[in-house]
Amino acid sequence: MISENPAPLIVSIAAMGMSLAFFVADRDSPTSRMLALFLLCLGFSIALDVLVALPYHHRHGIPPWDGLFAWPQVAAGVFAFEWLLRVRRTIPAGALNTRGGDRLVRVAQGLMILLVGAVQYHVTQGRRAQFMARFLSPQVAQMVSQRGLKSATDEQTVELSVVCCDLRGFTAFSAATSSKKVIQILREYYDAVGSAAASFGGTIKDQAGDGVLILVGAPIAFEDHATRALDMARQIRTSGMAVTTRWSDGDLNLGLGVGVATGFVTVGVIGAASRLEYTAVGPAVNLAARLCSEAAHAEILVDARTVECLRGDSVAHSLTPGEALKLKGFAAPVPSYLLAAG
Repeated sequence: MISENPAPLIVSIAAMGMSLAFFVADRDSPTSRMLALFLLCLGFSIALDVLVALPYHHRHGIPPWDGLFAWPQVAAGVFAFEWLLRVRRTIPAGALNTRGGDRLVRVAQGLMILLVGAVQYHVTQGRRAQFMARFLSPQVAQMVSQRGLKSATDEQTVELSVVCCDLRGFTAFSAATSSKKVIQILREYYDAVGSAAASFGGTIKDQAGDGVLILVGAPIAFEDHATRALDMARQIRTSGMAVTTRWSDGDLNLGLGVGVATGFVTVGVIGAASRLEYTAVGPAVNLAARLCSEAAHAEILVDARTVECLRGDSVAHSLTPGEALKLKGFAAPVPSYLLAAG
């Protein structure tokens, strides 16, 4: 990070060097001391941001004590006003009453401290929102504002539902279609799936190629995660099929398959300074992906645990038993259910 843009660090070193020069040259002068302290705090503030604050934010997010990074800036402002006062006092005031002006400077110092604190708070909130937006759904913003960033990203094991969808015939279609057209199709498809996920509180975990994997129940917990997942799957099927029907052309037909599974999954944030990812690990994630692969065009395949979690919900009447599927990574055949159109 420093090697990419060394200018702030150079400015920091220059400011602290000038501070030392003023202090050594005229240490007995209050005016020079205030100027030296101003330059010292300014240089230290820049160095703190470059060497400590920004790297910490990249690795760990925005801590509750982030406002401490602003105190060198506040100190620099206070010493700048003190320096101005002392410069003013070196000029004979004569008959002028400068007491009122001096008081206004003192008031400005206090207001500046409050202003820096308010600005730092809003900057911190903005950084938190930007940090979360890199990998989480819009619903997480409410959790962060109510419970803090840590609760949204802590590793935990919860039971949730997973929805996976992808396009049928996409590989052949993209091979025979211009890349510009493929991008347009994917944009419409992602928009349709993203809208469905947002409608039911889902968090998009993976979005690669024509495959999308969505979590329902983390980081925002829902008691009715299974019902939400099936309602979401229906909406994805409806809106996704509208996209595939519109773009299918002659022998190049696109389809859509969806898989839904429920189970205990460990979720949390992993990654390095340059990239963070909200990840989910557990059999339910793999099962949803396998069911999606087995689903024919317009089919929604559901696992048995999702059906158990419905607890008499009306959507259960739309499920019919399907075949026990032999899926890669699962030793025994997996019971499946078909979700009819709502």
